[in-house]
Amino acid sequence: MIPLMSDLSDNFLLPPHLWTPKPVDERYIDIDLEYQGIVINLAYFGLEGADPVEDMYYIAERIDPTLPVKVTGFFDEMHWELGKGYRELGELLTILGTDILPFDCWEKLTIRLPDVDLPYDAVQAPALPLKELTTLRHLVWSGHPMQMLNSWFPLSPPLLQRLHTLDIKCNIAWEDCVYIFRNIHQLRSLKLHSIQRASVTSPVIPHDLTLSLAITLHFLTRLSLESCEDIFPLLRNVRFPSLRHLELVLLCTSSGSNINELDNINWENLESLGLYGDFDNSNTTKITSQCGYSTKVETHFVGPTITFWEQ
Repeated sequence: MIPLMSDLSDNFLLPPHLWTPKPVDERYIDIDLEYQGIVINLAYFGLEGADPVEDMYYIAERIDPTLPVKVTGFFDEMHWELGKGYRELGELLTILGTDILPFDCWEKLTIRLPDVDLPYDAVQAPALPLKELTTLRHLVWSGHPMQMLNSWFPLSPPLLQRLHTLDIKCNIAWEDCVYIFRNIHQLRSLKLHSIQRASVTSPVIPHDLTLSLAITLHFLTRLSLESCEDIFPLLRNVRFPSLRHLELVLLCTSSGSNINELDNINWENLESLGLYGDFDNSNTTKITSQCGYSTKVETHFVGPTITFWEQ
Protein backbone atom coordinates (compact mmCIF):
# COMPACT_ATOMS: atom_id res chain seq x y z
CA MET A 1 0.00 0.00 0.00
CA ILE A 2 1.60 3.30 -1.14
CA PRO A 3 1.17 6.37 1.10
CA LEU A 4 -0.10 9.64 -0.31
CA MET A 5 2.47 12.38 -0.90
CA SER A 6 0.54 14.72 1.42
CA ASP A 7 1.08 12.20 4.21
CA LEU A 8 4.73 11.66 3.38
CA SER A 9 5.55 15.34 3.72
CA ASP A 10 4.44 15.43 7.36
CA ASN A 11 4.95 11.92 8.62
CA PHE A 12 7.46 10.06 6.49
CA LEU A 13 10.45 10.72 8.74
CA LEU A 14 8.59 9.97 11.97
CA PRO A 15 7.73 6.64 13.60
CA PRO A 16 4.00 5.71 13.27
CA HIS A 17 3.11 6.61 16.86
CA LEU A 18 4.23 10.23 16.23
CA TRP A 19 2.30 10.74 12.98
CA THR A 20 0.01 13.75 12.90
CA PRO A 21 -3.57 12.39 12.85
CA LYS A 22 -5.61 13.16 9.76
CA PRO A 23 -9.14 14.55 10.11
CA VAL A 24 -11.74 11.82 10.64
CA ASP A 25 -13.38 12.43 7.27
CA GLU A 26 -10.07 11.77 5.52
CA ARG A 27 -9.41 8.36 7.08
CA TYR A 28 -9.07 5.47 4.67
CA ILE A 29 -10.39 1.93 4.41
CA ASP A 30 -7.99 -0.43 2.74
CA ILE A 31 -9.36 -3.62 1.15
CA ASP A 32 -6.75 -6.26 0.34
CA LEU A 33 -6.71 -9.72 -1.19
CA GLU A 34 -5.07 -12.76 0.38
CA TYR A 35 -5.28 -16.36 -0.75
CA GLN A 36 -8.98 -17.29 -0.63
CA GLY A 37 -9.54 -14.31 1.62
CA ILE A 38 -10.28 -10.64 2.00
CA VAL A 39 -8.79 -8.14 4.46
CA ILE A 40 -10.68 -5.06 5.65
CA ASN A 41 -8.28 -2.60 7.26
CA LEU A 42 -9.38 0.73 8.69
CA ALA A 43 -6.11 2.31 7.70
CA TYR A 44 -4.16 5.55 7.84
CA PHE A 45 -2.89 5.40 4.28
CA GLY A 46 -5.00 4.49 1.28
CA LEU A 47 -6.33 5.58 -2.09
CA GLU A 48 -8.21 8.84 -1.71
CA GLY A 49 -11.80 8.62 -2.88
CA ALA A 50 -11.83 4.82 -3.06
CA ASP A 51 -15.16 3.11 -2.34
CA PRO A 52 -14.56 0.17 0.08
CA VAL A 53 -17.74 -1.62 -1.03
CA GLU A 54 -16.70 -1.47 -4.68
CA ASP A 55 -13.24 -2.70 -3.66
CA MET A 56 -14.81 -5.65 -1.81
CA TYR A 57 -16.82 -6.58 -4.92
CA TYR A 58 -13.68 -6.35 -7.04
CA ILE A 59 -11.62 -8.56 -4.72
CA ALA A 60 -14.46 -11.03 -4.21
CA GLU A 61 -14.36 -11.81 -7.93
CA ARG A 62 -10.94 -13.36 -7.32
CA ILE A 63 -12.18 -15.61 -4.50
CA ASP A 64 -13.91 -18.94 -5.08
CA PRO A 65 -16.99 -18.99 -2.79
CA THR A 66 -17.30 -22.75 -3.19
CA LEU A 67 -14.04 -23.12 -1.22
CA PRO A 68 -13.43 -22.08 2.41
CA VAL A 69 -13.05 -18.30 2.70
CA LYS A 70 -10.91 -16.29 5.15
CA VAL A 71 -12.12 -12.88 6.32
CA THR A 72 -9.99 -10.43 8.31
CA GLY A 73 -11.04 -7.15 9.91
CA PHE A 74 -8.52 -4.70 11.47
CA PHE A 75 -9.32 -1.55 13.41
CA ASP A 76 -6.53 0.48 15.01
CA GLU A 77 -7.51 3.18 17.51
CA MET A 78 -4.73 5.46 16.25
CA HIS A 79 -6.35 5.75 12.85
CA TRP A 80 -10.04 6.33 13.54
CA GLU A 81 -12.40 7.83 16.10
CA LEU A 82 -13.35 4.88 18.32
CA GLY A 83 -17.11 4.76 17.95
CA LYS A 84 -17.11 5.53 14.23
CA GLY A 85 -14.36 3.08 13.38
CA TYR A 86 -15.90 0.26 15.40
CA ARG A 87 -19.28 0.76 13.74
CA GLU A 88 -17.72 1.11 10.28
CA LEU A 89 -15.88 -2.20 10.53
CA GLY A 90 -19.04 -4.00 11.64
CA GLU A 91 -21.04 -2.48 8.80
CA LEU A 92 -18.48 -3.51 6.19
CA LEU A 93 -18.34 -7.09 7.49
CA THR A 94 -22.15 -7.20 7.42
CA ILE A 95 -22.27 -5.92 3.82
CA LEU A 96 -19.56 -8.40 2.82
CA GLY A 97 -21.45 -11.40 4.16
CA THR A 98 -24.92 -10.25 3.13
CA ASP A 99 -24.28 -9.05 -0.43
CA ILE A 100 -20.83 -10.14 -1.63
CA LEU A 101 -19.31 -13.26 -0.02
CA PRO A 102 -22.09 -15.16 1.78
CA PHE A 103 -21.64 -15.78 5.49
CA ASP A 104 -22.08 -19.51 4.95
CA CYS A 105 -18.77 -19.71 3.05
CA TRP A 106 -16.71 -18.05 5.80
CA GLU A 107 -14.46 -20.67 7.42
CA LYS A 108 -11.90 -18.47 9.20
CA LEU A 109 -12.50 -15.05 10.73
CA THR A 110 -9.88 -12.77 12.26
CA ILE A 111 -10.97 -9.65 14.14
CA ARG A 112 -8.43 -7.28 15.65
CA LEU A 113 -9.79 -4.41 17.74
CA PRO A 114 -8.09 -1.82 19.97
CA ASP A 115 -7.45 -2.83 23.57
CA VAL A 116 -9.85 -0.18 24.89
CA ASP A 117 -13.52 -0.40 25.86
CA LEU A 118 -15.15 0.78 22.63
CA PRO A 119 -18.35 2.86 22.49
CA TYR A 120 -21.16 0.50 21.55
CA ASP A 121 -24.80 1.30 20.83
CA ALA A 122 -26.76 -1.90 20.39
CA VAL A 123 -29.63 -0.05 18.67
CA GLN A 124 -27.56 1.69 15.99
CA ALA A 125 -24.75 -0.84 15.62
CA PRO A 126 -24.74 -3.44 12.85
CA ALA A 127 -25.41 -6.99 13.94
CA LEU A 128 -23.66 -9.81 12.13
CA PRO A 129 -26.17 -12.68 11.80
CA LEU A 130 -24.21 -15.25 13.78
CA LYS A 131 -26.69 -18.01 12.94
CA GLU A 132 -25.68 -17.71 9.28
CA LEU A 133 -21.99 -18.38 10.02
CA THR A 134 -22.71 -22.09 9.72
CA THR A 135 -19.30 -23.02 8.31
CA LEU A 136 -17.15 -20.84 10.58
CA ARG A 137 -14.57 -23.13 12.21
CA HIS A 138 -11.58 -20.89 13.02
CA LEU A 139 -11.68 -17.64 14.99
CA VAL A 140 -8.83 -15.31 15.95
CA TRP A 141 -10.07 -12.47 18.16
CA SER A 142 -8.18 -9.67 19.92
CA GLY A 143 -9.37 -6.54 21.69
CA HIS A 144 -10.75 -5.32 24.99
CA PRO A 145 -12.62 -7.98 27.02
CA MET A 146 -15.83 -5.89 27.08
CA GLN A 147 -16.14 -6.43 23.32
CA MET A 148 -16.62 -10.15 23.90
CA LEU A 149 -20.14 -9.13 24.94
CA ASN A 150 -20.79 -5.50 23.86
CA SER A 151 -20.24 -6.10 20.19
CA TRP A 152 -21.76 -6.67 16.79
CA PHE A 153 -19.87 -9.98 17.06
CA PRO A 154 -20.46 -11.34 20.60
CA LEU A 155 -18.88 -14.66 21.54
CA SER A 156 -22.19 -16.44 22.01
CA PRO A 157 -22.54 -20.15 22.89
CA PRO A 158 -23.87 -21.17 19.41
CA LEU A 159 -20.87 -19.48 17.81
CA LEU A 160 -18.32 -21.08 20.15
CA GLN A 161 -19.92 -24.50 19.81
CA ARG A 162 -19.22 -24.60 16.05
CA LEU A 163 -15.55 -23.69 16.26
CA HIS A 164 -12.58 -26.02 15.78
CA THR A 165 -9.86 -23.49 16.64
CA LEU A 166 -10.06 -20.42 18.87
CA ASP A 167 -7.35 -17.84 19.62
CA ILE A 168 -8.26 -15.00 22.02
CA LYS A 169 -5.86 -12.17 22.82
CA CYS A 170 -7.13 -9.98 25.66
CA ASN A 171 -7.02 -9.68 29.44
CA ILE A 172 -9.56 -12.38 30.07
CA ALA A 173 -10.97 -13.14 33.53
CA TRP A 174 -11.12 -16.64 35.05
CA GLU A 175 -14.91 -16.71 34.92
CA ASP A 176 -14.90 -15.90 31.23
CA CYS A 177 -12.41 -18.73 30.67
CA VAL A 178 -14.87 -21.09 32.35
CA TYR A 179 -17.62 -19.78 30.06
CA ILE A 180 -15.43 -20.55 27.06
CA PHE A 181 -14.47 -23.99 28.37
CA ARG A 182 -18.15 -24.89 28.76
CA ASN A 183 -19.07 -23.91 25.21
CA ILE A 184 -16.25 -25.21 23.01
CA HIS A 185 -17.86 -28.58 22.36
CA GLN A 186 -16.02 -29.31 19.10
CA LEU A 187 -12.84 -27.34 19.64
CA ARG A 188 -9.51 -28.92 18.62
CA SER A 189 -7.15 -26.02 19.38
CA LEU A 190 -7.42 -23.30 22.05
CA LYS A 191 -5.12 -20.34 22.75
CA LEU A 192 -5.88 -17.92 25.59
CA HIS A 193 -3.55 -14.98 26.19
CA SER A 194 -3.24 -12.95 29.39
CA ILE A 195 -5.59 -14.83 31.73
CA GLN A 196 -6.28 -12.71 34.83
CA ARG A 197 -7.96 -13.17 38.20
CA ALA A 198 -11.21 -11.26 38.72
CA SER A 199 -9.38 -8.82 41.01
CA VAL A 200 -7.47 -7.63 37.96
CA THR A 201 -10.02 -8.15 35.20
CA SER A 202 -13.73 -8.36 36.00
CA PRO A 203 -15.76 -10.98 34.13
CA VAL A 204 -17.77 -9.47 31.30
CA ILE A 205 -19.96 -12.38 30.18
CA PRO A 206 -22.91 -12.98 32.53
CA HIS A 207 -23.25 -16.59 33.53
CA ASP A 208 -23.93 -18.72 36.57
CA LEU A 209 -20.92 -21.01 36.59
CA THR A 210 -18.46 -22.02 39.27
CA LEU A 211 -14.91 -23.24 39.03
CA SER A 212 -15.77 -26.36 41.03
CA LEU A 213 -17.89 -27.99 38.31
CA ALA A 214 -16.01 -30.54 36.21
CA ILE A 215 -15.51 -29.89 32.50
CA THR A 216 -14.33 -32.39 29.89
CA LEU A 217 -12.96 -31.11 26.58
CA HIS A 218 -13.25 -34.31 24.58
CA PHE A 219 -11.85 -33.13 21.24
CA LEU A 220 -9.18 -30.65 22.35
CA THR A 221 -5.76 -31.76 21.09
CA ARG A 222 -3.83 -28.48 21.33
CA LEU A 223 -3.82 -26.04 24.28
CA SER A 224 -1.79 -22.85 24.77
CA LEU A 225 -2.24 -20.65 27.85
CA GLU A 226 -0.41 -17.45 28.81
CA SER A 227 -0.72 -15.61 32.11
CA CYS A 228 1.08 -13.68 34.83
CA GLU A 229 -1.23 -15.35 37.39
CA ASP A 230 -1.29 -18.74 39.04
CA ILE A 231 -3.97 -20.33 36.83
CA PHE A 232 -3.62 -23.93 38.00
CA PRO A 233 -6.73 -23.67 40.23
CA LEU A 234 -8.62 -22.82 37.03
CA LEU A 235 -7.43 -26.01 35.34
CA ARG A 236 -7.84 -28.54 38.15
CA ASN A 237 -11.40 -29.45 37.20
CA VAL A 238 -10.89 -29.52 33.45
CA ARG A 239 -10.22 -32.85 31.74
CA PHE A 240 -8.26 -33.12 28.49
CA PRO A 241 -8.53 -36.76 27.35
CA SER A 242 -7.35 -36.07 23.78
CA LEU A 243 -4.64 -33.49 24.50
CA ARG A 244 -1.48 -33.99 22.44
CA HIS A 245 0.18 -30.53 22.42
CA LEU A 246 0.48 -28.32 25.51
CA GLU A 247 2.15 -24.92 25.81
CA LEU A 248 2.22 -22.96 29.08
CA VAL A 249 3.65 -19.44 29.30
CA LEU A 250 3.26 -18.67 33.01
CA LEU A 251 5.15 -15.79 34.58
CA CYS A 252 4.09 -16.34 38.18
CA THR A 253 6.44 -17.32 41.00
CA SER A 254 4.04 -19.97 42.33
CA SER A 255 3.77 -21.72 38.96
CA GLY A 256 6.90 -23.74 39.60
CA SER A 257 5.39 -25.64 42.50
CA ASN A 258 1.76 -25.77 41.36
CA ILE A 259 2.46 -27.41 38.02
CA ASN A 260 2.65 -30.72 39.85
CA GLU A 261 -1.02 -30.33 40.72
CA LEU A 262 -2.05 -30.92 37.10
CA ASP A 263 -2.84 -34.60 37.56
CA ASN A 264 -5.69 -34.29 35.03
CA ILE A 265 -3.22 -34.31 32.13
CA ASN A 266 -1.86 -37.54 30.72
CA TRP A 267 1.73 -36.37 30.20
CA GLU A 268 2.71 -39.63 28.54
CA ASN A 269 0.29 -39.03 25.67
CA LEU A 270 1.69 -35.61 24.78
CA GLU A 271 3.47 -35.23 21.47
CA SER A 272 4.88 -31.81 22.43
CA LEU A 273 5.24 -29.89 25.68
CA GLY A 274 6.41 -26.29 26.00
CA LEU A 275 7.03 -24.72 29.41
CA TYR A 276 8.01 -21.06 29.39
CA GLY A 277 8.14 -18.87 32.47
CA ASP A 278 9.10 -18.75 36.13
CA PHE A 279 9.14 -22.51 36.79
CA ASP A 280 11.10 -24.40 39.40
CA ASN A 281 13.56 -26.68 37.66
CA SER A 282 13.09 -29.64 40.00
CA ASN A 283 9.31 -29.64 39.54
CA THR A 284 9.46 -29.32 35.77
CA THR A 285 11.97 -32.18 35.68
CA LYS A 286 9.42 -34.30 37.50
CA ILE A 287 6.80 -33.42 34.90
CA THR A 288 9.00 -33.96 31.87
CA SER A 289 10.10 -37.33 33.24
CA GLN A 290 6.45 -38.43 32.98
CA CYS A 291 6.34 -37.64 29.26
CA GLY A 292 6.72 -40.35 26.65
CA TYR A 293 10.00 -41.08 24.90
CA SER A 294 8.74 -39.45 21.70
CA THR A 295 7.41 -36.27 23.39
CA LYS A 296 9.13 -33.14 22.12
CA VAL A 297 9.87 -31.08 25.24
CA GLU A 298 10.98 -27.45 25.21
CA THR A 299 11.56 -25.38 28.34
CA HIS A 300 12.65 -21.80 28.79
CA PHE A 301 12.74 -20.21 32.22
CA VAL A 302 12.38 -16.43 32.35
CA GLY A 303 11.60 -13.88 35.04
CA PRO A 304 8.09 -12.61 35.81
CA THR A 305 8.67 -9.14 34.35
CA ILE A 306 8.98 -10.27 30.74
CA THR A 307 6.22 -9.20 28.34
CA PHE A 308 5.19 -12.45 26.71
CA TRP A 309 2.74 -11.46 23.99
CA GLU A 310 1.82 -8.56 21.80
CA GLN A 311 -1.47 -7.87 20.09
